[in-house]
Amino acid sequence: MDQELIAYLDERFRQTSEQIGSLRQETAQRFESMESAIRQTHVVVEGLRGDIQLLAEGIIGVEEKLQSLRDEVSQQFDEVRKSVE
Repeated sequence: MDQELIAYLDERFRQTSEQIGSLRQETAQRFESMESAIRQTHVVVEGLRGDIQLLAEGIIGVEEKLQSLRDEVSQQFDEVRKSVE
């Protein structure tokens, strides 16, 4: 092979290798960034799960109190009806 052709091909392969190395490094950095974002999202989601659990427990408590109030009001209406009859 011609020495000029060999030198040209060597230079092209070197440039290609550098480009591939640069792309690998950039890809690795992007993956690290994505992993960090995913971890942060998981932390936020876990916090929201706790908040949702507390909210659900509060709603259950309010529903129980509301049912108790309904029962009490119904009983009082029954007593009023009986006293009017």
